[in-house]
Amino acid sequence: MTASRWGSSAAGHAVVLLAVALPALVAGSSLDAPVAAGEWERLEFAALGPQTFSNLFLESSAPPIDAPGTPIDQVAAWVGPARNAQLLGVLACSMLGYLTGMLANGRAAAIAGCVLFACLPPVAMHGHVLRPDTAIAMLQLLAVLLLQLLAMGRMPAAAGIRRATSFALGATAALCVGAEVSSSGGSGAMLLATGGLFLLAALLTGQRLLRTFRRRSIAALPARAATSRMWPWAFVAMASLFVAATLLGNGRAQDAAFAMKSDLLPESWLFAAPLCALALLGAVRFVLRAGRRIGSRGRPGPDTVLFAYSAAMLLTNAMGRDTDALVAALPLSWLLADGIAYLVLLVAVRRSR
Repeated sequence: MTASRWGSSAAGHAVVLLAVALPALVAGSSLDAPVAAGEWERLEFAALGPQTFSNLFLESSAPPIDAPGTPIDQVAAWVGPARNAQLLGVLACSMLGYLTGMLANGRAAAIAGCVLFACLPPVAMHGHVLRPDTAIAMLQLLAVLLLQLLAMGRMPAAAGIRRATSFALGATAALCVGAEVSSSGGSGAMLLATGGLFLLAALLTGQRLLRTFRRRSIAALPARAATSRMWPWAFVAMASLFVAATLLGNGRAQDAAFAMKSDLLPESWLFAAPLCALALLGAVRFVLRAGRRIGSRGRPGPDTVLFAYSAAMLLTNAMGRDTDALVAALPLSWLLADGIAYLVLLVAVRRSR
């Protein structure tokens, strides 16, 4: 490797590391802020409540809490160390967001998504605040990454190893979805995403079978190929529902009065209106690109998985009120990155004329 190529590669890696670490750095700038409303109650519920993933995450860096009723002057001694786990969670979300964005839309879009993720209010203003939604977002993004690897189709040549790899990816993704549903107290956004992917795979496979039936005969239908395309998504959807129903009985939602509430967009319309316009442009570009790739590929791909996840998260956030918008911040940042790229492309085409 020549010196110039090595230098450009090192600069590229440095930009990626800086973009991935930026959300945690922004959140860490308010690490010494006073204890926010409901922050101690959420930590106390995590220590004394059911052992879900989000509760284990919240209490992972805090001193042990043996009983409720801690004096108010000792609250900061527990909340301060626990915020270290919150920063690590934001960093993990950024890392997983970069990987999922890169698999779907490329490295440049993934870097832009991480930078925009750090600028949105759930991270820029409330990124240091303890909340279970950080762990929920981690589980969601891990499940999305596993589903993207499943959708890539780059499996070993041997049929047995290929099925085992698909089963392992699908089972792990289903466990993440089930743990996310139990940690969120029954939110079915990820179940909506996995069910949507299964329905899309069924529609695409049915379309191909119908096309083959019209050209040939029923005896020429590729039943084995159709089954290989369908069963991973059917398995993920059914297994996710089963794991979620099993784990949901062991969980208990925290009091709504202590739930984290944050806005997805800035309160001022001076900033919110341009972001909404960019998000709308990005959504148009996202839908057109995903539809074109699905049409040429004939089956769900990594971009399809990201589209299903983003649509489910943004739709759930739009329908819910007084909820934490952290889980929808990364999907919005991907739309904003696509919107900015689309706007730059339009300006470049206009100038070329």
